[in-house]
Amino acid sequence: MSLRNILLGLLAKPASGYDLKRQFNQSLRHFWAAELAQIYPTLQKLEKDGMLEATRQPPTQGPPRKVYRRKARAKKEIRQWLSQGPQFRQDRISYLAQIYFLSELEDTAQARDFMLELRDAVATQLKSLRDIEKNWKKDDPRYPDELPDDDFYPQLTLQLGLERLAAT
Repeated sequence: MSLRNILLGLLAKPASGYDLKRQFNQSLRHFWAAELAQIYPTLQKLEKDGMLEATRQPPTQGPPRKVYRRKARAKKEIRQWLSQGPQFRQDRISYLAQIYFLSELEDTAQARDFMLELRDAVATQLKSLRDIEKNWKKDDPRYPDELPDDDFYPQLTLQLGLERLAAT
């Protein structure tokens, strides 16, 4: 999976780089991180590759916004990416590498503190996802079984994230 594919997917609706960053923070941050310093160069490359067109919008406040729209080629690329099937790659889970070497600490109390901190961090993330789920249930009576595809797959992503964290 690449940032390129994710941005093309998010651009089903026109958006600025800042809007895309906000979407990352609101819905994707639990499984994919991207900073503006990564988003803008990728958008420029997608525009150069003929996948996007950009227009400048006059500001309501602040500087002018560059709004990106997906071209037909972009939708074709997304469909091709999705048709390749699930992409599994070896994730880098930093805390697992740290746990592997905890015996390097001279003080077992430090190792215990590390594990307690990890437990708390996982609990915080789990609570965050459960809050999203709770709000979704409250706001949409169709949740989870009668959601349209545009909401079903994000909901499925949420459920898989919850299961993965709960297993940690």
